[in-house]
Amino acid sequence: MPFAAYPLHPVACARLIGDLAVFTVETSGPALAEFLSEAGLDAEWVRGPAAGEVAAGEVVMELNSTSSGPMYGSLRAELTRTLQIRRSGLDRYLIEMVHEDTWIEGARYLLSSDIEGRPWTTYRGEDQVWF
Repeated sequence: MPFAAYPLHPVACARLIGDLAVFTVETSGPALAEFLSEAGLDAEWVRGPAAGEVAAGEVVMELNSTSSGPMYGSLRAELTRTLQIRRSGLDRYLIEMVHEDTWIEGARYLLSSDIEGRPWTTYRGEDQVWF
């Protein structure tokens, strides 16, 4: 997100753009996983407490989803999906100041859809905002 669009005073945004000011964003990983669990997602913070600085590409949290249905006769099929949150996903959540409910619904959608590969969560019409 461009600094000019941050919900800050215009002078603060100008200072960020001109490299006259900096800001940091922090969160507690286990508390974030607990927040997601309270929202009904099976979330687990997988990074150890004394693991040092988060490396690029490192998985920090996993969200799991399991669904089942009839297959044949008395057999049932079970589908388990895991959404891994890496450092870049956590950075995007923190720095872009995404509202928690929006982020939760995006994660819920990714766990329930047939998207393959490495999906990138966006909001509807985002391509029209930046271009």
